[in-house]
Amino acid sequence: MDDAGITVAVLHGRLTPDHFPDSAVPAQRKLYDFCGGKDLTWAFIEAVADVCTPDDAPAQRQKIERVRPLWEAAQANPTPVGQEARGTGRELIEAKDRVIAAYQQIDRLRQAQADSDQARVRAEHLVTLLLSMLGQLFTKIGDLTQDRNRLLAELGPGAAALTAVEDRLREAKGHRASTQEALRRAEYERDEALRVADEARRVARRLQDELDRLRAGGNGPDDTLAAASEEPDGFDTAGIPAAPDPDEMFLDDYAAALRKAQTVLDTGSDALQAAEEQIAEASADLPPNPGNVIRGTMLSRTTPNNPLTSEESEFEDRYRAYLTQRHGELTIFGMDFGDRRHARWSLDQSYVSLEVTNAAPGPVDQVERVEQALAGRQRTVVMGDAGSGKTTLLQWLAINAARGSLPSLLEHLNGNVPFVLPLRSLVSSSSFPRPEGLLAAVGCPLAGAQPEGWARRVFENGRALVLVDGVDEIAPEQRPLAQRWLEDTLAAYPRGCYVVTTRSSAVPLHWLDGVGFRHLVLRPMSALDVESSIALWHVAARAEADEHERQALVSLERSVLDAVRQEQNLAALATTPLLCSMICALNRDRRGVLPREVMSLYEAALSMLLVRRDVERRIDAVEGIRIAQRESVQLLQTLAYWLLRNNRSETSAETAARLLQPALVAMPALSGRGDPRQVLQHLLIRSGLLREPAFGRLEFIHRAFQDYLGARAAVEAADFGLLGSSATQEQWENVIRMAIGHARPRERAELLSALVSRGDHEEPHREQLHRLAFSCLKYATELDPGVLELVRQRAPDRDR
Repeated sequence: MDDAGITVAVLHGRLTPDHFPDSAVPAQRKLYDFCGGKDLTWAFIEAVADVCTPDDAPAQRQKIERVRPLWEAAQANPTPVGQEARGTGRELIEAKDRVIAAYQQIDRLRQAQADSDQARVRAEHLVTLLLSMLGQLFTKIGDLTQDRNRLLAELGPGAAALTAVEDRLREAKGHRASTQEALRRAEYERDEALRVADEARRVARRLQDELDRLRAGGNGPDDTLAAASEEPDGFDTAGIPAAPDPDEMFLDDYAAALRKAQTVLDTGSDALQAAEEQIAEASADLPPNPGNVIRGTMLSRTTPNNPLTSEESEFEDRYRAYLTQRHGELTIFGMDFGDRRHARWSLDQSYVSLEVTNAAPGPVDQVERVEQALAGRQRTVVMGDAGSGKTTLLQWLAINAARGSLPSLLEHLNGNVPFVLPLRSLVSSSSFPRPEGLLAAVGCPLAGAQPEGWARRVFENGRALVLVDGVDEIAPEQRPLAQRWLEDTLAAYPRGCYVVTTRSSAVPLHWLDGVGFRHLVLRPMSALDVESSIALWHVAARAEADEHERQALVSLERSVLDAVRQEQNLAALATTPLLCSMICALNRDRRGVLPREVMSLYEAALSMLLVRRDVERRIDAVEGIRIAQRESVQLLQTLAYWLLRNNRSETSAETAARLLQPALVAMPALSGRGDPRQVLQHLLIRSGLLREPAFGRLEFIHRAFQDYLGARAAVEAADFGLLGSSATQEQWENVIRMAIGHARPRERAELLSALVSRGDHEEPHREQLHRLAFSCLKYATELDPGVLELVRQRAPDRDR
C-alpha cells in the first residue's frame, strides 16, 4: 500500500465483494485491524495486491510470492511472545493506533478542505452575481428616481401614479441595503472559506509530518490535498433577472433572487462551521507549530480590523503616490529608437481590457474580459505568452487600486495596498521575504520608512493586493520554492487578494489549484481590440507630444490602422499589446515608413522577443541556458521549415527535439549548453515564439512567424525550386512573399520570373500565380527593372 500511495480509506473504496469469500467488504475499521496484523486473512492479502497493482498480473504474482512464505511460516509455527516482546508489542500497538488515528484525521481534513473549497467557489459566484445585481439595481433606482421627479413636476404631490413609483423606489432601496449586506456576507464567507481551507491544508501537512515521524522514515501516502472543483449547487446562475420591465416584475424577481442568495450563504456558513470543528479536532493533539510556516495571525471571525495610526496613514499616502509614479508608464524593452521618449507612454491612457478563458480546457471555453474574471475573486493565476499583457495588467491593478479608481466589478480592491513583486527580484536574496521585507526585496526606496509592523498588519487585515509577476522569469528549480512560499504566505495571511502571472509553459495548468487559485489564459487580441490598442496608444502619445507632433500622430495613427486592416502579415504580427505597441512606436520613430516594411517589423520583433527584451529587463539564463539571437533564429528556422515541408502547423516535443539534434551538432557555439530537450524547453519558455497548444505538443504563436522563419530557411538552403513548385498551394503563398523579402536581388528576380512563366503556361493557375507575383512586389526592396515590368504586365487590372 505504501508503494502504491494508497491509504486505508482509499483501499476501502476500491475493494469489491468479489475480493472476499463471503462477498462482503469489511468495515473500514476492520481494515485498520487487518493492516495492524489482527485477524489477518489470506483473502485480504490477495485483495490488497489486486487493488495496489490493477491490470498488472506479473506484479501481483511477484508480491504474492514474496508474502506467501512469511504467511505459511506464521501459520505453521507462530512465534511465542516473551515478556520483553510483550512490552515491545504494546508499544507497536500503541504506535499503530496513533498511525491509524493520523490517517483518519488526514482523511477528515481532506473532507474539511473539500467542503471549504466548495464553500469558497459558491461564495465567489455569489460575490460576482451580487455585484451584477447591485449594478442592475442602481440603474433601476436611477430610472425610478427620474420617473418620480418627472411625475412630481407634472402631476404634483399626492398623485396615484407618483405614489406607486415612490413605493417601488422605497422597495428598491430596501433591496439595495439587503443586497449590500448579502454582499458583505458573501465576501466574508469567501474570506473565511479560504482561511479554513488553508488551515486544513496546514494542519494536514503537520499531521503528515507527525505520521512520517511515527512510521520512522517510511514512505507515507501522498499528502497532496486536491481542491474541490465542483460547481456550487443550490444556486442557479441563470436565475438572476436582467432588469425586465415592468418595474414591479423586476423587483419581485430581484427579491426572489436575493432570498435564494441568502439561503446559499446560510448553507455555506454551516459547512464552514463543520469544517472548522474537524480542523480543531485534528489539531488538538498535535505538538506546537514546528516553525517552518510563516508566522502570522490567523484571524478569527470576531477579530476587528485595527485602524491606521497617523504614521501609517501618512506612509501609505507616500507609498501610493510612489506606486502611481513608478508603475504609471509602459516601456518597450529591446528596441532601438532615435528618440528614447518614443519607447515610453502613459498606462492610464493606453490600457486595453483583454479577453481571458479558463486555463483548463472544458466542453465550452468561457471567454470574458479580465476584469469580469477577477471580479469577486481573491486568488488568480494569469497565464499568457510573451508580450500578452500580464505585467501591464498588474501595473494597471496596482495604480488604480492605490488611487481607488478601479471599475465597479473590482471595487472590492479599491483602497487595498498593492505589493508589486517581480519574482526575479525576490529570489535574489537567500530566502523569500516575509511581508515586512517585501518592499526592500523589490528595491522600493521607501522600504526603510515603513512603520514597524505596518506590512504585517496590512496582510493580517486583508488589505494587501499581492501582485506576483513572472514565475517564468525564475529558474525551474526555484519555482517549487516560490510555490511553497506562496502557500505558506496564504496559510498565514489568507484574507488578501493574490494575482500571479506566468508564461503558460513554465508551470502546469493547475499549478496553484490546491490553494484556491483560478487559472486564466490571456487570449490573442481580436481585430477590434487591436484597433482599440492602436487608437489608445496614439492618444497616450499625443498627450505628451508638442502641437506639431500631435498633428503628425493623427496621420500616423490612420496609416497604421489602414496597414493593419489591409496587410495580412502586419495584422498577424499585431496580436498582443506588446507587438501592437512596437508597431506604433517604430512607426512614430521612423516617421510612418513601417507599414510598407513588414520584413523590418518581423526582424525587429524577433530581436526584441528572442534576446534583447530579457537582457534589458535583466533576466538572464533562466532555464540554465544562454543562446544568442542568431543561434535561436537558426534553431527556430529548423523547426519552421520542417513544419512547412510536411504541411504541419504543430508537432510533438519529441519530434522537435529530434529535429534540433543535428542543428545543435553543427553549431559549435552551443556545444555543452544542453541537450536538445533542454534547448527546446528554453526556446519554448523564453523565445516568445513557441507555445504548447496541448501537453507535449508545440506550435508557433502565429502561423506568420512560422512562414517568416520557414521562408528564411528556404532561401538559405536555395530551395527556390520547392518554392516555385508549391506556389499554387494556398498555405505556401505567404511563405513565397516572405522568401522574396529574404532573398538577394538575383534570387528574387529568378523566383518572380519563374512564377510569371509558370502562370503563362498553366492556364488553370494563371490568375493565381500572376496575382501572387504582383503581391510579392511590396516585399522586394530591390528588383531588376525588367522583372518588375514583367510582373506588372501580368497583374490583374484591379491590383495595379
